[in-house]
Amino acid sequence: MLIVKDVLTRNVVWAAPETTVHSLSATMMERGIGSVFIEAGEQGEVGIVTETDVVRKVVAGDRIPYVTSAAEIMSSPLITIDIGASAYQAQELMDQKRVLHLGVTEADELVGMVSIRDLIHPYEHFERGRTWE
Repeated sequence: MLIVKDVLTRNVVWAAPETTVHSLSATMMERGIGSVFIEAGEQGEVGIVTETDVVRKVVAGDRIPYVTSAAEIMSSPLITIDIGASAYQAQELMDQKRVLHLGVTEADELVGMVSIRDLIHPYEHFERGRTWE
């Protein structure tokens, strides 16, 4: 059975809440990723900005990406799933919450991220040198 641990991405990209949407978008394009985690709040709360957020909340919302901050458009709190959950459970949670990215936790600590693309194309993890246990 395929589990979240098999397909998660541990090297997630982080940005500060004041980072502009323009800067976030450039980072996503340069790195070929679809989301950036945002550390916000004094309690260490975490949010996420995705390509969909940029399109829906900035472009369609007629906002200026050079001055709009990550904090203004991020989704928070981050929806998470345990590292030991099945890929099916991750897909179900994404469907239920209508999201394409989940934070992955292990012992209540954020250790990575899983996207719908990771779940649809798990073989790509083999191509990057990862192995399933």
